[in-house]
Amino acid sequence: MDANRAAVDQLGGIAVIAANASRSLKLDFDKQTYKERHKIENLFGRSKGYRRIATRYEKLAETYADFTTLGGAMIWLKL
Repeated sequence: MDANRAAVDQLGGIAVIAANASRSLKLDFDKQTYKERHKIENLFGRSKGYRRIATRYEKLAETYADFTTLGGAMIWLKL
């Protein structure tokens, strides 16, 4: 976990990683930003349910982008 934080800091970003509750040194993070990050991670998790997107069957980047858009719309519409 500390290596991830160091890598993000080195690239000039702000790490939004919640620390394990049992950790002795509690690290601060922006809880509102973490909630937004969690939504994005859930979206990626749901998109993995679409096999064509998860395994990237498309050879062309444009076709793959079209299918990810279609998958995102299906998730948004809850189909």
